[in-house]
Amino acid sequence: MRRAPYVIAGTFAGVAGILAYPTHPLHLKLPAQAAGSASPATTAPPASTSATTLPGSAATTAPGSAATTPATAPPSSAARQAAGADQPYPYGDIAVQVKVAGTRITDVVVTRQQVIDGTSSYINQQAFPLLRQQVLAAQSANINGVSGATYTAQAYVNSVQSALDKLGVK
Repeated sequence: MRRAPYVIAGTFAGVAGILAYPTHPLHLKLPAQAAGSASPATTAPPASTSATTLPGSAATTAPGSAATTPATAPPSSAARQAAGADQPYPYGDIAVQVKVAGTRITDVVVTRQQVIDGTSSYINQQAFPLLRQQVLAAQSANINGVSGATYTAQAYVNSVQSALDKLGVK
């Protein structure tokens, strides 16, 4: 009977410790945004949503005519970019722009982000750099994603894949 107060106090301390333990990496503090920079939620979509075609690149031909170069074989060193489709998800929508040199992905930039609340914006700010790193490392849209940002990651991947499809990169 003398141990009961210690057991009860220990139980409360243990439960409080478990509930206070941060279990998700998104609980990290964000660096302050630079003064005068645009908010990610207000970023405008790119002016053009089609792939940029450089002189000398393959062009589509009329049905029945022979093409000397297939439309999916890009020039070896041509720098091109394409905007991915705007992808809705339960907490907003995302669009990206993919830049490639030949068949190598050189950059992925989020061009549109609309979210319905501050938490989604916070999650996206944490997830976008990680997703970008994964795409650049994998050189494709076949990535693992980010734990805790499943919907964001799926929309990001879908937008990247649509841009890669426009560019003819696999």
